[in-house]
Amino acid sequence: PTSTSFTVAVQGCSHGELDSIYEALKTYESQELQAENPERSGKIDILICCGDVQTLRNPADFHALNVPPKYKTMGDFHAYYSGRN
Repeated sequence: PTSTSFTVAVQGCSHGELDSIYEALKTYESQELQAENPERSGKIDILICCGDVQTLRNPADFHALNVPPKYKTMGDFHAYYSGRN
């Protein structure tokens, strides 16, 4: 890598599972650092989330979620929105 290169992670639909995504990124970074590959820093510089993110702030947001009832779950975005995470 050069001083101007960076690593991009791209995530498809996350459906409110931000904690799982961030944990997978941490695992990737630690495995890359352990591999000691001089051509890769192991650090992810940016995450691009594509598709359904499902950013539910609280249960009142369910009215705007157009999915079958079995998919209506809070996920963990609310913790990031409220500043708890």
